[in-house]
Amino acid sequence: MINELSDTEMQKIHKILLAMLKDFDAICSRNRINYFLGGGTLLGAIRHNGFIPWDDDVDLMMLREDYEKLCALPAEAFPAHLFLQTPHTDLAYHGDMPKIRLRNTAYSTEFSERFPEMQQGFFIDIFVHDKTGRHRWTQRLHIFVTTLTRSLVFHKWDKTPMQYYGKHRIICKIFSCLNRIFPMKFWEWMREQSYQFFSKSNSPYLYDGMGQHLQHGAFPLSWLEKSIAVKFENLTLPAPYKYDEYLRYSYGDYMKIPAPQDRKRHKISAVNYGIYEN
Repeated sequence: MINELSDTEMQKIHKILLAMLKDFDAICSRNRINYFLGGGTLLGAIRHNGFIPWDDDVDLMMLREDYEKLCALPAEAFPAHLFLQTPHTDLAYHGDMPKIRLRNTAYSTEFSERFPEMQQGFFIDIFVHDKTGRHRWTQRLHIFVTTLTRSLVFHKWDKTPMQYYGKHRIICKIFSCLNRIFPMKFWEWMREQSYQFFSKSNSPYLYDGMGQHLQHGAFPLSWLEKSIAVKFENLTLPAPYKYDEYLRYSYGDYMKIPAPQDRKRHKISAVNYGIYEN
């Protein structure tokens, strides 16, 4: 286990991630696919004009229709060193968000190292935002079902009983039994169905079904209806036009620098730069 990456290591990682981000932006531009900076990367762009100094990955956002365009691209649309990782393209991966991985590198976390069969290179996270219900009660039900199906896939993958964050013990016991009966593909299908349950509705709300902001509830679709160009290191990249509203929804007072003990980062177990060492 790597206790903490040095400033020099973080600078190397940021250079690699920035090159990956530049390549991904070119793929999207060529194929007319819209995306936005998201999560800590959007926060970094607005607060630091680039990477948050202690952040070790890239977060992007897409609407469902653009993500489907990305998945439909032929293999030759991606440069040889990049790989779109989903449960369909990497059968050993069962995570709840797609990733862009850098081939022939390793950046494994305390969790991912338990699954050495899957691709574990440097990565970009893609959060796909789906429509949710119009009304508060349908939004809450949608979040509950999404959280449940995500948890079912995770525990099936991790071979652990359902916990559901310590709540709903009877439900957990029932679904722990069901989880042993049904195959992984079934639960992954259920997870996808829960994400897209309201996809054909005219609801003006989205939710962060794949991300850590799921429990924050719904937010207006209008926040992601158009983009604005922002500086990110030496690149100019798309951010939500309503980035202030989205960042306040996600982080509250986002311009306040968190104390060192509150700075979130992955627990890294192994780093291998491959041919990108220098």
